[in-house]
Amino acid sequence: MVWRRSRTRVRPGDIEGTWRVDRVKEDDSGALDPFLDPRAHRCQVAPPFARGESLSHIVLQKIIAGLAILGLSAGCAQEDAGTPPPTDAFHYPVSLALHPAEGVAQTLYVASSNFDLLYNRGTVLAVDLTALDLDATNESQPLASLIDQESGYATIDSFAGMMLLNDGARLFVPTRSNHRLFALDVNGPALRCVSDADSGKPQDCAGVSLSKDGTEATDPYALAMHEGALYVTHGTRPSTGDSYENSMLARLDPETLGDLSFIDIGPAPSEGILDTPSGLYFTGRAVLNASEALRSLVDDQVFDAGVTLATGIQEGRGLGLSSDGTRLYVLTRGTRNSSNVPSIGPDGLLVVDISPDESTGLARNQVLAFSELPEGASQMAVIPREDKRDLIAVSCTDSDFVVLYDDELGVTTAAIIVDSPYGIAWSAMGEGGSGARLFVASFAGQSVEIIDVPDLNAPQIWKKRRSLKGPSQE
Repeated sequence: MVWRRSRTRVRPGDIEGTWRVDRVKEDDSGALDPFLDPRAHRCQVAPPFARGESLSHIVLQKIIAGLAILGLSAGCAQEDAGTPPPTDAFHYPVSLALHPAEGVAQTLYVASSNFDLLYNRGTVLAVDLTALDLDATNESQPLASLIDQESGYATIDSFAGMMLLNDGARLFVPTRSNHRLFALDVNGPALRCVSDADSGKPQDCAGVSLSKDGTEATDPYALAMHEGALYVTHGTRPSTGDSYENSMLARLDPETLGDLSFIDIGPAPSEGILDTPSGLYFTGRAVLNASEALRSLVDDQVFDAGVTLATGIQEGRGLGLSSDGTRLYVLTRGTRNSSNVPSIGPDGLLVVDISPDESTGLARNQVLAFSELPEGASQMAVIPREDKRDLIAVSCTDSDFVVLYDDELGVTTAAIIVDSPYGIAWSAMGEGGSGARLFVASFAGQSVEIIDVPDLNAPQIWKKRRSLKGPSQE
């Protein structure tokens, strides 16, 4: 039995409500997975998806294959033709970042993956939230009016990963189609490619290769700053012929984008990554007989946090840190993973104590709790609350839910329907920051959904405020 959205009881027009989730038998329906192997962009039939093939995935692959046979592959034909991506619409958005000003979000950065390769590149768009009218429609206030059409966009490679905004001045984006890293200098709603600042094409970014001396971080995905360096995870284990090599973390200078080096982390490739007071933590993808769902880097040494041994969980995804710095929130996947490696339990949220042990000074890495979540737990946003433990917003991509987990109570208190949610960001709202405004990338919906939680002490009460979409996506 797994958590699945009930598609018969919830009306698409519902915009506010309280928690309502059914438990039903798993079926073969599913949503598009943002972690599609980017090798599909070489005019090949897409390989199996990260969570295993489902009906919609197989249908998509057959369509691509049929078009390729006819010489009409939409992705590759458009890439050859050089069709540029839109600057007034999102196209399979995956990642969000907020540029704050005095604690209030001013600019929302949205990375679009160009999942179907309809265009020759992906994009990062800067949405000016100071001009946003939450009561408007996309007709009365078009998305284009919130994006500076001269400097509010940048083009990058397809298949973007998770963005990182460093000190509010530089935005980093890894991409999997060519295994590169992109850097953008940001000034609120204005973007400028770092590598092309003097090339005459400041909005058309070239990116930096994550390859050196024959070693390459294949499928780079998530980023973290740690002790002044930028670290990059990668989601595919390197291979040479029929043999597999160990996975690694890439590390480079965030200012010069040079000094690239690699850290061996063992067989399991990594996905989520987060800097904490107890070291740099990163999650692992499942590998047969070698899974490590959670590891840490301390003084350039890699340590297994022991989660797989203690719980049987083989695969971790997104990470979050509690506001007091003592708890690590780990999103996990059950038996549905890229290698079909047996794993104990459903998808869920694992709470790990990473506070230092008084006798050793090392992180305890003690599992405190596990909460079952709807299928496809992917990314999260941790929202602090006064005099209470945090509220965690989690995107559950496969089941079309954003759930709110109350760490004070240890339960899920709300489940909000969003079409294939993935990246999440938030800003404070209300008097004294008593509420939160969520921004959710709807991957299949090709939109950003804005959801208000007016009272963080009553997260079961929420309201959808607006769905931001381009003109051709209504």
